[in-house]
This record gives sequence, structure tokens and C-alpha cells, in this order.
Amino acid sequence: MRVLVVGLFQVAAACYGQSAEEILAKVAETYRDAKSMRLELTEATRSTTSSGRPMGSGEDKMRSRKFHVSLALERPNKLRLSIRGVHYDEMLRWGALRREESWKVSEFQLFDYLAISDGQTVWSCVLDQPRQYTSRPVNPAHTGDLRSTMEFLTGRYRNLSSSATGVRIVQHARLKRSGRRINCVVIEAAGHKYWIDEQRYLVLLERAPGETLTWRVAELNPTFSKGTFVFSPPKNALQVSSLGERRPSLP
Repeated sequence: MRVLVVGLFQVAAACYGQSAEEILAKVAETYRDAKSMRLELTEATRSTTSSGRPMGSGEDKMRSRKFHVSLALERPNKLRLSIRGVHYDEMLRWGALRREESWKVSEFQLFDYLAISDGQTVWSCVLDQPRQYTSRPVNPAHTGDLRSTMEFLTGRYRNLSSSATGVRIVQHARLKRSGRRINCVVIEAAGHKYWIDEQRYLVLLERAPGETLTWRVAELNPTFSKGTFVFSPPKNALQVSSLGERRPSLP
């Protein structure tokens, strides 16, 4: 029992005596300075009214979404990004696709998307029909078409300490990840709640009106396998200059 109590005290001590602002500053530093990261996210979003209450009509239920993101990142320019079940309009918003009348899809069609950069070349690929992929040199300033996506995944926490308002510590809680319980401090800022790992200063859960981001995996400086940043075009995929282009008829 004494060992358990001491262990819990050591875990809690990481955030003990710190203000919410100080904790968010350490979160920002963690995401900014990490040399490599492995992240797995499930995002669930539902349309809401102006008051933040979920809408109930059939159309708005269709606008609800849940997609899965997996990211392996090795700075400065290596990454592997997989998105499963993402909506067409989100692909447009992130710059992964461009709107083409010739590419007729339903507003609610879901896509599986893959992007890989080996540090020299970045490939972007739609794994559904029509299967297409692009290839272009890495831009040192950002990773090709993936800048908006990377800002969504990591930039939101890298800039958290400078952009958050109305910051306060709500409670301490535990979340289960990879079969173990992790002690978290829950911080509220600008209408969002963040469950932050008290030892590693990583966000494991984020909630806002109509949106929940569950980080199932969040690892700092992991070791990646040799093939993580290697791209192999899917069978029958066509290389194009921009995803969403008209696909020529196959012979």
C-alpha cells in the first residue's frame, strides 16, 4: 500500500503547484520540441445549434462524422499520415483534394487517405475509387499539401498557451490508454476541455461543443520501423498532378 501511495504522489507531483497557464505552456513546448511523435486519433463531430446543443434532424445526423487518423512524424520532414473515413468536404478544406466537376462524388462520401514523406519526396494518395496519387518534392517550409492537416493535428496544441482564454483547472482524472490508467489534469480554455497527461504533457482527450478528439495513442520520440516512410503506389492507382483530377479511361 505504501508503494502505491508513493507512486501516485510522484505522478501527481509533475503538475503539482502549477497554474493552468503554466501547464499549457509545457504542453506547447512538448509539441513544439518533440523530435518524433506517434499519434492515433478518433474524431467524432456532430452538427450543433448556436447554443451548442446537438441537432436532431435526419440531415444533420448525416453530417455527424467519426474518422480515424494515424500519424508518424519524424522532424524535420518525415511523416506517414493515414486518415480513414474522412468526408469529401474535409479533404477539400485540408487541401488534399481540389473540387472538380468531372469527379462526381456525394457530399457525404467517405475517403481513405494516405500521405508519406521520406524527407525528400511527399506522396499523397486516395485509396478509394478513383485511386490516385501525387508525388512532389518536399518544401522545407511545410510538407506539401499537408500543411493544414499538420496544423490541425499538432499545431492546435503547439500554440495553445498563447491563444487560450478563460483558462482554469477543472479536475484531475484518469484515462485508460493501451491497457493502463494515466493520470491527467483537466483544463478548460475557450470552451474546450483538455485531458493532459500529467507526466508527459500530451493531450489525450479534447472536448468542445459538437466535437470530441480522442487520442488513443500519443508517444514521444518512438522508434519507427524501416518501412514507415516508404511509399508503394496501390494497385491500379494513377499518378496525377493534383488529387481530384479527371481520370482517363483505362484501356
